[in-house]
Amino acid sequence: MLPRSPLQAALATTGIVPLLLVSGCAGAVGTENGSAGGEGFAYGASQEDVDAVIDDLEPVTLVYQPSGSSPDTPAAVAGHAFAEEIEERSGGKISLDMVWGQAIAGYPEIDDALADGRVDISYHVPIYDPAAYPALPGSW
Repeated sequence: MLPRSPLQAALATTGIVPLLLVSGCAGAVGTENGSAGGEGFAYGASQEDVDAVIDDLEPVTLVYQPSGSSPDTPAAVAGHAFAEEIEERSGGKISLDMVWGQAIAGYPEIDDALADGRVDISYHVPIYDPAAYPALPGSW
């Protein structure tokens, strides 16, 4: 299904990159043996399925670097919506500490910040390091 409005398109686009980045790191980060993380759920899963998977989850706060330079910029709308959706979908068990303006890691160092745990979820602009993303169109 395609987004029905420009806001939905922006939210979908802004949500995809952080989710891909955090899901790509989820298997090894936080585990000593590098094994895959715990049980998960499929994209589009029902709220019942999500609730069943996170039933035993202790409340957690993740560090999120959205795309906006501050919470008041037009780009911040998507960051706020993403955080609200995460908190709502998790029943408040997952909250996001939003750090604006790439204050923890600039675009060229986001991959390292995700790997070393400074950031849990981040908006990213892969064109800053095209060699790391050879499969992306136009990144050669």
